[in-house]
Amino acid sequence: MAIKKAHLQFYREIFDIPHFLSEPCLMFGFQDVVGEDLPEDFRFKNGKDLLISKGVKDIQTLDFFDNRADLRYDMNIPIPESLNEKYSLFLDIGCLEHLFDTKQCLENCLRMVRLGGFYMLQTVINGYFRHGLHVFNPEGLINVLKANNFEVLYLKYSLSSGLAIDNPSLGGDVLIWIVAKKIRSINNITLPQQQIWVEFQENQESGKKIIPARRNLKSFIYRILCIAWRSLACLKERIKKNLQI
Repeated sequence: MAIKKAHLQFYREIFDIPHFLSEPCLMFGFQDVVGEDLPEDFRFKNGKDLLISKGVKDIQTLDFFDNRADLRYDMNIPIPESLNEKYSLFLDIGCLEHLFDTKQCLENCLRMVRLGGFYMLQTVINGYFRHGLHVFNPEGLINVLKANNFEVLYLKYSLSSGLAIDNPSLGGDVLIWIVAKKIRSINNITLPQQQIWVEFQENQESGKKIIPARRNLKSFIYRILCIAWRSLACLKERIKKNLQI
């Protein structure tokens, strides 16, 4: 969990969203700012100091394990009612994937955002082997926001190196960057279905013949190359072990 120099372009774009830098603000996870020769506008020890420099004065940090945080709370369990719709800005920079109970954690995050407030999420959607407990399908994250009265204002993908990409399915360690605005309060959390099953049900109800979707040729070739690469890696390991024997 950190605000990294390689990702500063995304933070700058997000901070420029009208009214985004609002308060009260909650930063999920105590975030250090890391990287050598940081530019002056990001030359701070941690995310809290960074936001204060941007004019956000009423800010708290929440981290169950880091004793530097203002709040210590386990996001695997429901939040107290006193935290419902408390914050105008909620920032999750790489925490969601480390929580076992994703449903409860997401529900907590969305409930804490007040009407008209912003929710920012940066999390992993490809690669990142053994980084956290989950790697997410971006469709699921986007759909859960839309299903629970949030409007997506910003959506981008990047490699861990900070390179922005259009197609997150092509491999590597890939992050999603989302900013969403709460347009209505939440009563009961809505759990979205994966789009393939929504379409399946619609086709069944309409009596249409269900035809399996054709694989994208580029993705198919990529999968074949991945299989070949893994096979070569396994072969290399076997040869290496045999030589050691």
